[in-house]
Amino acid sequence: LACAVLLGGPLALVEGWSFSSGVFFTLGLIAHCQSLAPTTELQTDGGRLWALLVAIYALAVALGWVCGIFLLMPAMDSFCKLLGRGAARVLHLEGTFHGNLLAFCAVSIIVVPALMLPVAAGLGASFTALEGWSLWDGLLRVAGNIVLIPLTSQSPATIGGKVLDLVASIFGVG
Repeated sequence: LACAVLLGGPLALVEGWSFSSGVFFTLGLIAHCQSLAPTTELQTDGGRLWALLVAIYALAVALGWVCGIFLLMPAMDSFCKLLGRGAARVLHLEGTFHGNLLAFCAVSIIVVPALMLPVAAGLGASFTALEGWSLWDGLLRVAGNIVLIPLTSQSPATIGGKVLDLVASIFGVG
């Protein structure tokens, strides 16, 4: 909810919406809930870019939680402890709850999204190659698949594009 407030305000400003519309739209992106999005569409490229970044961020944070819980718990735990020790030394919080919390936040809010950005860009570039779209439309299609809210009017016409669309949707929802 805090991320929706922090990220929704700039989106509302860019799109000329009310603050609450920006927050609800961003919350819809983060929570994958189309009913929270305002009825108006994104009108500016700046708003679309902002929505794309929020969508990638939302996916990365969600995958960070899922992978951290089920698949990468030992590696995440070791990495968090390493970050926690380093941050705790710098901030004099070593061995405290705050040091561990800081390390966890660094991994789930910074590291995982940074790893997901190239994956999303690769999927967008694949749409560009398969469908002949601009890279921008490919990235918007991937972001729309991630958050389940269409961000572009482009739809795949080729079999390869439709298969990629399915893979991007499963990747985004999963």
